[in-house]
Amino acid sequence: MKRAEEAQLEGIEAGLNAALRLSPHSVESLKGLANEVLALECTRPALTVYAYSDEDGALRLRGVHDGPVATRVTGTLEDFAELARANDPA
Repeated sequence: MKRAEEAQLEGIEAGLNAALRLSPHSVESLKGLANEVLALECTRPALTVYAYSDEDGALRLRGVHDGPVATRVTGTLEDFAELARANDPA
Protein backbone atom coordinates (compact mmCIF):
# COMPACT_ATOMS: atom_id res chain seq x y z
CA MET A 1 0.00 0.00 0.00
CA LYS A 2 1.26 3.46 -0.86
CA ARG A 3 2.23 5.80 1.96
CA ALA A 4 -0.55 8.29 1.08
CA GLU A 5 -3.16 5.55 1.43
CA GLU A 6 -1.66 4.50 4.77
CA ALA A 7 -1.85 8.10 5.97
CA GLN A 8 -5.51 8.29 4.92
CA LEU A 9 -6.29 5.09 6.84
CA GLU A 10 -4.46 6.46 9.89
CA GLY A 11 -6.59 9.61 9.75
CA ILE A 12 -9.82 7.64 9.43
CA GLU A 13 -8.68 5.34 12.24
CA ALA A 14 -7.98 8.32 14.52
CA GLY A 15 -11.42 9.78 13.84
CA LEU A 16 -13.19 6.48 14.45
CA ASN A 17 -11.32 5.93 17.71
CA ALA A 18 -12.16 9.45 18.90
CA ALA A 19 -15.83 8.71 18.26
CA LEU A 20 -15.58 5.30 19.96
CA ARG A 21 -14.11 6.87 23.09
CA LEU A 22 -17.41 8.73 23.48
CA SER A 23 -19.07 5.34 23.99
CA PRO A 24 -17.26 3.33 26.68
CA HIS A 25 -19.66 0.42 26.05
CA SER A 26 -18.49 0.23 22.42
CA VAL A 27 -14.84 0.18 23.46
CA GLU A 28 -15.55 -2.64 25.93
CA SER A 29 -17.41 -4.58 23.24
CA LEU A 30 -14.49 -4.23 20.84
CA LYS A 31 -12.10 -5.60 23.46
CA GLY A 32 -13.99 -8.88 23.20
CA LEU A 33 -13.23 -9.00 19.48
CA ALA A 34 -9.51 -8.30 19.86
CA ASN A 35 -7.52 -9.44 16.84
CA GLU A 36 -10.58 -10.76 14.94
CA VAL A 37 -10.06 -9.34 11.45
CA LEU A 38 -12.93 -7.94 9.39
CA ALA A 39 -12.30 -7.42 5.67
CA LEU A 40 -14.28 -4.60 4.07
CA GLU A 41 -14.12 -5.17 0.32
CA CYS A 42 -15.38 -2.27 -1.75
CA THR A 43 -15.98 -3.35 -5.34
CA ARG A 44 -16.56 0.14 -6.75
CA PRO A 45 -14.10 1.73 -6.30
CA ALA A 46 -11.90 -1.33 -5.81
CA LEU A 47 -10.47 -1.12 -2.29
CA THR A 48 -10.08 -3.54 0.61
CA VAL A 49 -9.58 -2.39 4.19
CA TYR A 50 -8.91 -4.74 7.08
CA ALA A 51 -10.27 -3.71 10.48
CA TYR A 52 -9.62 -5.21 13.89
CA SER A 53 -9.52 -4.05 17.49
CA ASP A 54 -6.59 -4.34 19.81
CA GLU A 55 -6.68 -5.50 23.42
CA ASP A 56 -7.51 -1.94 24.57
CA GLY A 57 -10.60 -1.76 22.33
CA ALA A 58 -9.02 0.63 19.83
CA LEU A 59 -9.96 0.11 16.21
CA ARG A 60 -7.11 -0.51 13.77
CA LEU A 61 -7.33 -0.19 9.98
CA ARG A 62 -4.87 -1.68 7.53
CA GLY A 63 -4.67 -1.94 3.77
CA VAL A 64 -2.81 -5.27 3.83
CA HIS A 65 -3.39 -8.37 5.93
CA ASP A 66 -1.77 -11.77 5.38
CA GLY A 67 -3.53 -13.80 8.08
CA PRO A 68 -7.00 -15.27 8.52
CA VAL A 69 -10.12 -13.11 8.20
CA ALA A 70 -13.06 -13.79 10.54
CA THR A 71 -15.65 -11.90 8.47
CA ARG A 72 -15.73 -10.46 4.97
CA VAL A 73 -18.23 -7.79 3.88
CA THR A 74 -18.38 -6.94 0.17
CA GLY A 75 -20.24 -4.17 -1.63
CA THR A 76 -20.00 -0.91 -3.51
CA LEU A 77 -19.19 2.41 -1.89
CA GLU A 78 -22.91 3.22 -2.10
CA ASP A 79 -23.72 -0.01 -0.22
CA PHE A 80 -21.32 0.88 2.59
CA ALA A 81 -22.67 4.45 2.77
CA GLU A 82 -26.22 3.11 3.05
CA LEU A 83 -25.13 0.72 5.78
CA ALA A 84 -23.47 3.56 7.69
CA ARG A 85 -26.66 5.66 7.53
CA ALA A 86 -28.96 2.82 8.64
CA ASN A 87 -30.72 3.10 11.99
CA ASP A 88 -30.69 -0.68 12.36
CA PRO A 89 -28.39 -1.57 15.29
CA ALA A 90 -27.42 -4.84 13.57
